[in-house]
Amino acid sequence: MGFFGRARENVPPHPRKEPRYDLPLTLESLETVFAGCADFSKRNVRLAGDGEKVITLCYISGMVRMERVSDYVLRPLAQDSALADCPDMAELMAAMEEGALYNLGVERRSATDRAAFDLVEGNCLLLFPGETEVLSFNVGTEEKRSISEPENETVLKGPRDSFVESVRTNTSLCRRHLKAPELRLREQIVGRQSVTTVDVLYLEGVVDPSLVERVQARLERIDIDAVLSTGNIEEYIIDETATAFPLVQYTERPDRFCAGLAEGRVGILIDGLPLGYLAPGVIGDFLRAPQDKSNNWMVASVISVLRYACLLLTLTLPALYIAVVTFHQEMIPTRLALSIIAAKRDV
Repeated sequence: MGFFGRARENVPPHPRKEPRYDLPLTLESLETVFAGCADFSKRNVRLAGDGEKVITLCYISGMVRMERVSDYVLRPLAQDSALADCPDMAELMAAMEEGALYNLGVERRSATDRAAFDLVEGNCLLLFPGETEVLSFNVGTEEKRSISEPENETVLKGPRDSFVESVRTNTSLCRRHLKAPELRLREQIVGRQSVTTVDVLYLEGVVDPSLVERVQARLERIDIDAVLSTGNIEEYIIDETATAFPLVQYTERPDRFCAGLAEGRVGILIDGLPLGYLAPGVIGDFLRAPQDKSNNWMVASVISVLRYACLLLTLTLPALYIAVVTFHQEMIPTRLALSIIAAKRDV
């Protein structure tokens, strides 16, 4: 038995092609990978005007912030004479990696696969003649929808921020609501073609560790082409799909998401989707409103009882009415039945 319902049969995943591009990391290999891509750009850069030392800069237009590339990468390369004085390319790479260029994030890449993904994610690459490694600088654009009020889960007393499509912005919102250092984030990639970032969030010391491991294992078993909608993840992390009841809860409010983490549940944030999942989900979670915790305990309790009563009446009254009218007419009072019959004759 799984913690979401019935255990699912083991289905072997589709074979993955790893690596995607079994090519040496050179400029020609990158041009082969991005052949036919009009946004793939490259340019040669002379180190401090030295024509004998030329390196190549590669990036994808629209994915990088041009001001960062110009100010933090190209300007030091063109003006820092100390870089031109480096005796060889290996020492030049080490100097750039250690801070000669004004960029916070830099990584060495030795595989064409990883370098290609860096370009798609908004990094720029510096290729050095005769070297099998490249330097990858994080200069990605941060264009995204600004944080706004939630559209569906509005409250009168409570925070007015909501999740957006950027997973890193969403994790920062969670950090602002839960400032505990015990908040943990595990990250992995799902989707062969979409290469979507999925983060698993939980509070260490509060959540059951086995619950985290099971959620992580189910995400790792997902093998699909693209994660572009909510169902792409939800259908794979639950056991029972033939049910009308939701088995995981989703919310667009960071405060409600963090409240679930504080209760010992596991949160899932998906890049590109402006909502968060909480697992597992039980019926009580769907009958509570975000504003309940902002009210007096007595008022919130009465409203919760009314919700349960309305749920039961909604489920039973239509069935009771059909049963009485169709199969048990003797239960209808005689005077009421005669009035109904008279009304039908008049019509």
